[in-house]
Amino acid sequence: MSKKPDYLTLCSIAAQKAGTSYGKYMAMHGYHPPIHADTDGVGAPQGIVKICPQCGKEFTQGKIKQKIYCSLECQKAHAQRAAKRRYRDRKNKELEVHG
Repeated sequence: MSKKPDYLTLCSIAAQKAGTSYGKYMAMHGYHPPIHADTDGVGAPQGIVKICPQCGKEFTQGKIKQKIYCSLECQKAHAQRAAKRRYRDRKNKELEVHG
């Protein structure tokens, strides 16, 4: 642990030097604690509920707006399935041309 005083201690020392109480000093310098009645019932933003196109499970889309799948496993499974489909389509075209 560092021996540096924290913010509250520094403000308390500054208030003593200014000759005022801690509360008056904080009020003069723009610190206004939140009123609990204003913050009650307000939760953190949750995001958008989406359905994974791979497995059909619901998930919450948070800060990452490009998130389409519920997990990395579903994303990889979808990419592998798409690659197999492209490979199969390419092989079928080759058979049609040569056949």
